[in-house]
Amino acid sequence: MSIPTRASPRSAWLVLFGALALSLIPPPCLARHDIRRTLSAAVDAAWAQVRTPGLQVRIDVPGRGSWTFVRGNADVEMNRPMRAGMQQPIGSITKTMTGTLILQLVEKGKLSLDDTLSRWYPEAPEGDRITIGMLLNMSSGIADFENGRDETDNYIKDLLLKNPRHQFDIDEFIALGLSLDREFDPPGSKFGYTNTATELLGRIAEKVTGRTYEQLLKRRLWRPLNMTRTFLNMRGGLQAPHARLYSPNVIPGQTVNVTRWGLSFSWAAGAVASTLSDLHRWATALGTGQGVLRPETQALRSQYCAPPWGPPSKNLGLTSYYCLGSMVFRDSKDRVVAYWHNGEIWGATAMLAYFPLTGATYVGLANSDDESGGNTAPVAAMQNALMAAPELFGVAP
Repeated sequence: MSIPTRASPRSAWLVLFGALALSLIPPPCLARHDIRRTLSAAVDAAWAQVRTPGLQVRIDVPGRGSWTFVRGNADVEMNRPMRAGMQQPIGSITKTMTGTLILQLVEKGKLSLDDTLSRWYPEAPEGDRITIGMLLNMSSGIADFENGRDETDNYIKDLLLKNPRHQFDIDEFIALGLSLDREFDPPGSKFGYTNTATELLGRIAEKVTGRTYEQLLKRRLWRPLNMTRTFLNMRGGLQAPHARLYSPNVIPGQTVNVTRWGLSFSWAAGAVASTLSDLHRWATALGTGQGVLRPETQALRSQYCAPPWGPPSKNLGLTSYYCLGSMVFRDSKDRVVAYWHNGEIWGATAMLAYFPLTGATYVGLANSDDESGGNTAPVAAMQNALMAAPELFGVAP
């Protein structure tokens, strides 16, 4: 079992991409009064398919409407229903924020995508062959510090079970990732998802600016976008109102309440907690750059990508890439169809996307991590919405 925060987006992509391939003939353009019913049915189908204690989904389409759907419980023990706007961790969606901080430094001339890792980490093996751009698009070949190692997984779990507020030394994990055998060679030749790369980027941002990672998030992203209920959950203690978090992956055969767990072990790769409304703002900023990046810098986000994960979708012609801190779908006309990222960490799963062809945003949150190693409720709800109403998102062929 691997640490949920480092669950590769590949599994979510395979499920989502495969489902999109089934959408051979899009339904006719939906009337406004039919949209809620169609999207609600899509969420219901995901809720039945991938059960989790609670689920929140928000979908916004400019000129068409905004819809919020809530299912299940925020607190299983007290039978307290989930409510829209309850805060929870977002896992690896944090990487989109780290990537944006780095792009801001590139924009200000304090970093270059061609700068080598050895400039900031002289001790890194092959650091003179690995660039900032490769770290951002997951093509560095640096191994994930967890890398499927049960001893690392158990080390983190055991300490958090004893003390949910335990503060991990992220430099220890970075050193571990750098010490492991490379995933592939040469750097830049393949896609290889790794938390180590994003933790390195967080440290580099601190070295360049002289500010902490948390200070950078607050000053450069959250305050400008008025994301008032987003924070770096290093020590546990979500901000009310929040969902309780449940994990089937901590102790075999048990579901453990992990609400009080701090997420310092995931830091710049997955320690942020947020809400539907804040993430709606973030999805728009991620996909447009508005409020955080100049247009010419934002344009880099879809251009500086790792090699695609696989061939185009047979029926929709979508190709998936990991670019500068974000995943990207391109269609057969080479248009960007979506900027997106999923997230999974103990007790929580999340999905976020911006669709530039229509300006739509999708945010999904669930208060449990995945037990099967396959789909998650937020991913399933998005895939069902895309299949049910592709014209809202611009994914129809």
